Amino acid sequence: MSLSKIYSLRGFKEAPFRDIVYEWEDKLSELMGLDVISLDEKWGKSCEVYNKYLRLKKFRKLNVSKPYGIAFVLGVYELVYIKRLNCFPIFLDLWNADFRFLLRNMGTKHPYAVTSLDVYEKIKRLQPKSKVYYLPLMISDSWVTNEVPQKEYDVIQMGRKNEVLHQFMLRYAKEHPGTEYVYSEQGKSDGNLHYVSTDGRNISDVVTRGDYKDMLCKAKISLVSSPGMDNSRKCAEDIDFPTPRFYECATQYSYMVGRYSDHKEFVVQGVDKVCPNIADYSQFEGVINKYISSDDFLLKKEYDEFIGTHVTSAWMSKLNAIIKELENR
Repeated sequence: MSLSKIYSLRGFKEAPFRDIVYEWEDKLSELMGLDVISLDEKWGKSCEVYNKYLRLKKFRKLNVSKPYGIAFVLGVYELVYIKRLNCFPIFLDLWNADFRFLLRNMGTKHPYAVTSLDVYEKIKRLQPKSKVYYLPLMISDSWVTNEVPQKEYDVIQMGRKNEVLHQFMLRYAKEHPGTEYVYSEQGKSDGNLHYVSTDGRNISDVVTRGDYKDMLCKAKISLVSSPGMDNSRKCAEDIDFPTPRFYECATQYSYMVGRYSDHKEFVVQGVDKVCPNIADYSQFEGVINKYISSDDFLLKKEYDEFIGTHVTSAWMSKLNAIIKELENR
């Protein structure tokens, strides 16, 4: 196998939301024996200048007879940083506005992967000869606990709120005194997300990836939603998919109660088996009542099966199948 490295932007792209990608890279490096090549700020600036003046239109053709790497590309315009590398890119966060740029740059000869089934099917319709593959999102094996942690909070909603679920939960907390709901609010002075409780107790800010994991670990129930629901993200339009939060909550045995579309990927990836898709308040109240009152975790088997499907070690087999196909052409 000529795949020998992972090209990482960790050398000059730092943000909490990127940490999940760096977790994948580290686990793949460990499992597959791949070197992580950290591209630095100097490389980034040289790529931007190179692209600006030479106006490259196509990605460098992948040569699998020589050592090559993979790279996770968070936004389509980050393609500039790996254009000159012998590399198989895996694109995250692609939306309708990105397709023209993506298809022009990748063409029909260079293989690449996308992490959304909706995006994959749309590319196949727009450019049938594209060498595009579907590789779903995942969670690093390092998140797996196997044991149900001790719970401190009743219900939590991490990050940006789904407003429908938020209003349902505020109503539930009012109608069921003693039920604590923890959620985010944007600070008036700093613009950052801070967490508050319906019980009025002080909740620590979530700054690091470790803080985030600790909060999920302590939550008996997590409210989750997909980007294509309830106008959560305007750019989503007809694209929807299960975000990593579904997998993160599962590893911490936090019951998921959610809102997501009827798009095929939620069935393909088994989200429908572990997360009730809430339509109205009556259903919401019934599910929350059931989970709140449970002393033992009722869905341990189902969650373990779901986790086992989505950890990096399982995802790796899908990548290996693609690599084998590319190298045997």
